Amino acid sequence: MSRNLPARGSAQWSASTIQVNDQQSNIPIEEHDLVLDLKYDNLRQFYVRFPLGDIEGRPLPLVFINVVRRKKYIECQTLDMVKQNQRVHIVHS
Repeated sequence: MSRNLPARGSAQWSASTIQVNDQQSNIPIEEHDLVLDLKYDNLRQFYVRFPLGDIEGRPLPLVFINVVRRKKYIECQTLDMVKQNQRVHIVHS
């Protein structure tokens, strides 16, 4: 069985909101007027991060889940990211 996985150090998510070529890329989210940094952690796997000031005075978009505030940043995931992280985990197991 052949699987089409992103190359190491890159990610392509099925959602049209995120598509990057390496982990250090900024991800523009035009519909929410945010620029997100894609990060990777062994425990959480892929997640996004953006400055807290980027959403001042606005509610956090409902697409974001697993939201954590770390100093001056918001770190979170989307449901599609969680699904893709799970797929990668299954393939690497």
